[in-house]
Amino acid sequence: MATLTHPRATLSYNGRDVTADLSPYLMELSYTDRLTGEADGLDVLLASPSALDTRWLSDWYPDKGVTLAATLGYAGGPQVASGEMEVDEIEIEAPPLQVRIRAIAAGLTRRARTRIGRAYEGKKLSQIVDEVAARLGARRAGAIDPDPLLDRVTQYQEGDWAFLHRLMREYGHTVKLADNNRTLAVARPKTLAEQEPVATLTPGLITAWRYRDKITDVPQKVAVKHHDPAKGGVTVAEKADGGEHAEDVRLIHRRARSPEDAAAQAEGEAERHAIDKTALTLALPGDPAVVAGSVIQLAGFSRLDGRYLVTEARHSISRSGYTLEIDTRRLPDAGNA
Repeated sequence: MATLTHPRATLSYNGRDVTADLSPYLMELSYTDRLTGEADGLDVLLASPSALDTRWLSDWYPDKGVTLAATLGYAGGPQVASGEMEVDEIEIEAPPLQVRIRAIAAGLTRRARTRIGRAYEGKKLSQIVDEVAARLGARRAGAIDPDPLLDRVTQYQEGDWAFLHRLMREYGHTVKLADNNRTLAVARPKTLAEQEPVATLTPGLITAWRYRDKITDVPQKVAVKHHDPAKGGVTVAEKADGGEHAEDVRLIHRRARSPEDAAAQAEGEAERHAIDKTALTLALPGDPAVVAGSVIQLAGFSRLDGRYLVTEARHSISRSGYTLEIDTRRLPDAGNA
């Protein structure tokens, strides 16, 4: 855990540092860092003691399309950076006068959400990902393994980001824009699990927690079928995973383009179910080292002890201090204590 000193936050607006200007009005600054799927977000809550304060309705009105960036952490200590965000939504209410500005990762704004239809033929999974990443202005980092050759994949009037997330989820990969949206980070949970924990959390360090363990409707095996019209046969790819209370087999009704593709999809689904069956949410003092995609170690919780993958981290600095709430999934190698 980071040494708890004085919380510190900075905020820039279109590349200009506005921390000093907004500090008297800043009630809360929150950065939500997500491992995969939804865009990262930045939420800024400002308040004025006077409902007649018109600056927010004129010169200080936060226009849509401008960029915000923030850092959160401790004075003279570690910081977590949001990267560049684009203002997406503004709320103003009174009394008292409050302005809430919501921004999302700039790489996932209008360009990434524009719905398009497109077919990809005779390409490997990695080639499709690289093509979509290039349209987002990013380069892929991380291996795609397995990397089957796909005869045809269709983007059904989806935004590039929604399509990428759906496609990579089918093969058990996480996908995230990082490095100010210049890098498309791709990883398998089992690869992320190889990291060393960034923190060891004990009951004394946690202010609140909630745990869910789904012990039914979890497949022991995942099966994906591939039909070869040329040979007239059906290949069934199975991947075993799950716990002692799991169902026998879950058949995935999804097109597999080859036996190798069926095997890759089955492996991805089995790994995803093994991760998703547990969920642990923790609230604790702020720690900039705990970010989405990192691993934490839980100790002192008996059967819940083990390694957990952080899927979402919400860093918040307010008048009450620096707090952190994380959503995690238990890693398969975390056995019962």
